[in-house]
Amino acid sequence: DVKSVSTGVEDNAPARETTPHNLDILVVDDEVILQDLIRSMLSNDKVDAVTSGEKAIALMESKSYDIVFLDLILEGQLDGFEVFEWMHKNRPNTKVVILTGRPEHKKLPDIIGRANGAVYKPFSIMDIENAIAGAYLNMP
Repeated sequence: DVKSVSTGVEDNAPARETTPHNLDILVVDDEVILQDLIRSMLSNDKVDAVTSGEKAIALMESKSYDIVFLDLILEGQLDGFEVFEWMHKNRPNTKVVILTGRPEHKKLPDIIGRANGAVYKPFSIMDIENAIAGAYLNMP
């Protein structure tokens, strides 16, 4: 239910400036409303968004990203697990944060162990900011 997604920010709360700025970020999620939510949370960064694994790989073949937020269940032929494996081989320096609403998935522990972080749906702005900060703490 999309209405259950919390931004974690009250209407009158001041914006927090805790994430790095001017990042190139790709959001790969089949829920356009979640893409838009993440884009609004990261308004200081350059955010592209796609709904399928095929579109994600096509973008990554032509552009470099600092961080990819990757949902595991996607439209199209390629799921997030396959995109993750492609990235591991072809874009090993791109940070990957897994987005998932299914923490019980049997393949999840392996992917989470190899990714740079995970955000569980529904998420807040602080979850997104913490995921970015965590990925940067581990950057070479």
